[in-house]
Amino acid sequence: MKKSLYNFDIHQSGYTLLFNSRTSEVVVMTEQMYADFCTYSLDEKVEQAYLQRGFYFSDNTNEFSEIQNASINNSLKKEIHKYRILTTSACNATCFYCYEKGLRGYTMKERTALDTAKFIVEHIKSGEKLRIEWFGGEPLLNIKAIDVISSYLKENLPEGIDYYSTIVTNGSRITKTIIDKMVNNWTLKRAQITIDGVGSKYEDVKGLGLGSFDRIINIISCLIEAKIKIDIRVNYDKSNLEDIKEVIHFFSRYKYRDQITLYAAKIFSVETSRGYFDLEEETLEIETLLHALGFKKGTELLPRTFVTGCMATFPGFYTIDPDGKLFKCDRKLLDGNIVASVSDYKEENLYKHRWNDLEVDSKCESCSLYPMCWGGCLYDRLNGIYPCYLTHKIVKHNLKMLLDDYLKAKGLV
Repeated sequence: MKKSLYNFDIHQSGYTLLFNSRTSEVVVMTEQMYADFCTYSLDEKVEQAYLQRGFYFSDNTNEFSEIQNASINNSLKKEIHKYRILTTSACNATCFYCYEKGLRGYTMKERTALDTAKFIVEHIKSGEKLRIEWFGGEPLLNIKAIDVISSYLKENLPEGIDYYSTIVTNGSRITKTIIDKMVNNWTLKRAQITIDGVGSKYEDVKGLGLGSFDRIINIISCLIEAKIKIDIRVNYDKSNLEDIKEVIHFFSRYKYRDQITLYAAKIFSVETSRGYFDLEEETLEIETLLHALGFKKGTELLPRTFVTGCMATFPGFYTIDPDGKLFKCDRKLLDGNIVASVSDYKEENLYKHRWNDLEVDSKCESCSLYPMCWGGCLYDRLNGIYPCYLTHKIVKHNLKMLLDDYLKAKGLV
């Protein structure tokens, strides 16, 4: 018996929070209980409980290999099909951080949309899960493609398919008519909208015109009233940190604040290397504010643990560009690495590609963060870059906030 490599321990006021990044299990105990845990001074029942929850591991088992094998054999990978469909690469916004800069402007034709829908139907069977993500560019610049694909799927999917769609949009093209299509025709359950500032600051970043901030807030409210779940994404780096804090404060006063999910994402640009180390302090500021304003509380403070590092490792995950070409990642659009196309492919070639490779650098094998980052972006790894997407300091910071909240709630501090 040995302690798991993936344990994190946080100490505060005579108590310890123990978190395992492989199983996402968490427990709070007294310091004496923690000392007993560390010295294996436990009765058999308690020892087995720690073993089952992942805090202990068998001596003769390689924990890293167990994680790799669990990912490879995960049944979800075989059951779920997800397609990120770019209806167009064109966009009406002017976000300075867009990673698609330089991508040629092209739009999906109706014939390609139909071929795309047929490809999807041919590769799914009853009992499986189907997720469509409408993407761009700005996907709502080509509503016709969404209509064609959604209509064909509605009429031709096999019985017993768990299906819904989501959209990543700047929201500027959404009207009540579009919302009606989302609900009744597109089987759309969730929309992600990025807000980069409040008022004129938002308008300066997006370039969508005077009054566009008030319009997008009204649109978000209409989507919520239509029972569509909303993710508000805020993108930050050193240059706009105060603007993003203002956005977070704005949504803390928003009438539907409890019906949105607000999360922060780091901007990847030429000024910042890929990974969080260069924005560690800024990330801590954002996480602290999200917690203070109630956007992150309770188990939401726990770092997310994944069954794999990237959806691209799922056999049934593809990005489909406006020409109907299949990629394993939307970033691959920029270097033209095509797997096949929806109208011209060999079945056996769809699953023979480097994206199934979980091999990582040796430093990742012994890192307690591994189940939360899986060695960073797979696209970067395949290009010889090993960024660290998390730091121990960020994880421990959030775990400490969780422990503080728990102790206060229990009246222990």
